[in-house]
Amino acid sequence: MRDFLENLWEKVKRLLPNSRYDDKETRYFKNIVLLIIGVLGTMILLGTLIFFISLKGENKTLVPDVTSNETVKVDIITAIMKLQEKQLVPHIQIKHSTTLERGYILEQKENPGSEVRLGRTVHLVVSIGSSIDKIGDYVGKKLSLLNLELQQAFASSDKALLEIKQPIMFVNNEAEYGTILEQKPAPGTMIQENKIIYLELVVSKGPAGMERVLDDFRGKPFSFVMAKLAERNIPFVFTLTNEENKYKGGYVVTQDPPPDQPVPENGVVSLEINEVTKLDKDEVFGIFEYIINKYPTDVDLKIVAKIDDEEEVLLSMKHPGGKISIPYVVRSGTEIILYLFDREVKRQYIVKPE
Repeated sequence: MRDFLENLWEKVKRLLPNSRYDDKETRYFKNIVLLIIGVLGTMILLGTLIFFISLKGENKTLVPDVTSNETVKVDIITAIMKLQEKQLVPHIQIKHSTTLERGYILEQKENPGSEVRLGRTVHLVVSIGSSIDKIGDYVGKKLSLLNLELQQAFASSDKALLEIKQPIMFVNNEAEYGTILEQKPAPGTMIQENKIIYLELVVSKGPAGMERVLDDFRGKPFSFVMAKLAERNIPFVFTLTNEENKYKGGYVVTQDPPPDQPVPENGVVSLEINEVTKLDKDEVFGIFEYIINKYPTDVDLKIVAKIDDEEEVLLSMKHPGGKISIPYVVRSGTEIILYLFDREVKRQYIVKPE
């Protein structure tokens, strides 16, 4: 055995660079070969280490389900404790809700059961309840302002818990048109979660014989005039004028019937405005037009401007049918949508001309 090892060692020494047995060129060749073998060996060793490290992986955990549903309500304290048990970090956002009381989890952004790293942030949306907890005193307030108030109050909620009952009762009264005279339920009535209350209103349509007499709209911006006429459900059409006048772009130049004159039964108010020329870089001015069928009774008409996730109501009123012609100033890329009884009947895509 000893002789075998000695012979093996002698052979190995002959393979290694040796000034005793090798000439200069042979030693150089052996050095190159050994260098290549060393580099390859080092690469194999590093690759093996990296492979085993990757097999070990990072410490991970499963995201628990902390959302509320029809059978189980999860409050914020319980949700935080469940996440901490999994070594996850909660990030809290709040939102008005009409279906869940304050302090309960509405939703979580990371899917339950998904595998994530320890210390990962899990986003939770927590209910802060309804934005209105009781009915206010609306007598003496304008109907248009109440509509806007309710729209804004429930804008961030999943549904409105307070709605105006239709049709609204209009009566002749000395109060200005659109003024709320009576309401039911009474002010102070509490609003319960997940239960819609319909507000019954009695609204003034002005003194007898005066309800369709026009104000002087000359020199007023078209948006103001549209809101005033829509509030009284008086149909109107806008057109552009080319005649020189003293008014700014978008302001009413002429109106028919003239100020202080009544609008005939089934009549339409005609208004002329100047073109709007002073616009921001991405804004577009135009006239949205459409003809709707005549109906036995007035229809619920709504026109909205929508871009990305933003939506603006341009016009909302009861309309007898016929021509629709309203001005607009919107951002390029906006869609203008016409609804009748909440059913879409026309959609127009607005793009700024090149």
